[in-house]
Amino acid sequence: MASVVDAFTASLDAVRSAAAAIPAEVALIKGLDHEALLTSLRALSEIRRIVDVRTSLIAGEISYRSRWDLGYDGFAQREGFRTPEALIQHETGSTARGALTLVHAGTMVHDALVHDAMVHDALAEREPGSELAPEPTREPWLAAVGAAVAAGVLTVDAANAIRSGLGEPSADATGAAGTDAAGAAGTGTTGGGVTGVTGDDLAAAAHTLLGEAATLDADRLLK
Repeated sequence: MASVVDAFTASLDAVRSAAAAIPAEVALIKGLDHEALLTSLRALSEIRRIVDVRTSLIAGEISYRSRWDLGYDGFAQREGFRTPEALIQHETGSTARGALTLVHAGTMVHDALVHDAMVHDALAEREPGSELAPEPTREPWLAAVGAAVAAGVLTVDAANAIRSGLGEPSADATGAAGTDAAGAAGTGTTGGGVTGVTGDDLAAAAHTLLGEAATLDADRLLK
């Protein structure tokens, strides 16, 4: 396990060094033609997307280790912060919204990957005494969204646009109205029976949106 951690930190050091080596001279940028400008923008956007996925994974883990049931033993509380978002905002220098975006994306990615067989195999190989208990899936209807982020085909911002637009289930799998779900998609009644939007409904909608996400920016995707 130590070698895996060492490889991870070594990769971070290599990326940091490579990023620092990218020229930041205005004169050089002005010397690029239109095509080179677009190529450079696309390359840097791809790099940012890759880094954002890893950052969201770390944010999601910080959130999990800071969950309310841990109380003052939670990660954020032990570091002197009320919430994981406050901790992440402090460490990254981002806005509160930016920190929340990372946490939400990280939650989706964790939900998509933590129960995957390869992840369980990796956890099983941990040294004795370091095993992690299986984590509950918090938003299972967004599993495909989290998987798309992890695969690098969906940005963190786009994933959060889908999450915000869909909201939460307003009914259980049988169609019975939920008691504590926000249900951004709305509810209705037919034939005198209470109906609503289930997790399966939202999962299907998420798949539809993922098919459209490639041609839409995050703002248009949210709408």
